[in-house]
Formats: sequence, structure tokens, C-alpha cells
Amino acid sequence: MEEKNNPLSPHLQIYRWQISSLLSITHRIVGVVNILAITIICFWSLSLLFGAESYLIINNFLQSFFGKFVAVGLCWTFSFHILNELRHLFWDLGYGFDLKVSKITGVLALLGSFVITILLLSLLRSAIAELSTQTITSDSFIRSFFVSFSHSYALSRYPAKEPAPLSK
Repeated sequence: MEEKNNPLSPHLQIYRWQISSLLSITHRIVGVVNILAITIICFWSLSLLFGAESYLIINNFLQSFFGKFVAVGLCWTFSFHILNELRHLFWDLGYGFDLKVSKITGVLALLGSFVITILLLSLLRSAIAELSTQTITSDSFIRSFFVSFSHSYALSRYPAKEPAPLSK
């Protein structure tokens, strides 16, 4: 009897990767990463109840290179997951099954996630920088965080204008 050296299933040497399969795999991995990240963020939020000392540990981590890398990565994972979920929502409604449309929406979801990440980080950059320069006390910690964030958001959204002259 002859032995055949053919693979039993599509092998990596003959299988051609497609954008849909890559996005499907990435979507599943990113979903697991996001669940872990949400769990860690919940524990971090609970640590705020213990005062500023517990927050300083997280703040020191987020100021390190690795912490910034993790923060940028999580911004990307959440934005990618949201855009790919929108893609799946349209599939559930019966749109976008055409191969060409599927490829276009896949590329748009991937590129759009990078664009959203850059926009989100540029929006939050001033709030994070202002927050990291403040001296944190236990009494004013949560208030200073929200005031700093809302102030930088308002300035980026509505720049200061010259006051109108008073008329009589």
C-alpha cells in the first residue's frame, strides 16, 4: 500500500489568509483581553475607595513605558471590538455578505480602530497630563480626577473666546 504525504486538512503552507479570517481570530482574542481589562478596571475602581495611596501604585504603573503601552493597547482593543461588533450587527441584519463588501468593511474596521485610538488618546492626553502633575490627597482625589477630565474635555471641545463687549 502506498503512503500519501498529503495533509489531512488545509495546511498553513497551502492556505491563503483572508481579511475575514484574520479579523475573526483577532476579534475573539480581543474579546478575551477586553474582559480581563474590564475586570482589572473594576478592581482598580474599587481600590480608589481605599484612598490615594492605593491609586499611586496604579498611577506609577501607568506613567511607566509598559503602562502607557498597555493603555494604548487597551484603547485599540476596545475600539477594534466596537467597530467589528458593528460589522457583525450589519451581518445580523442581513447586509454586507458580499465578498467585496466584507473585505471593505473589514479593512475599514481595522483602520478605523487605529484612527479612533489616536483620536481618543489625543483627547485624553491633556486630562492625563494635568492629573499626573497634581498632588493627590485622599479627600480631593475623585473630585480632582473628574474636574480635570471635564475641564480638558470642555477646553478641547469649546475653545475660550473673547468676551462680548457690554452694551447698554
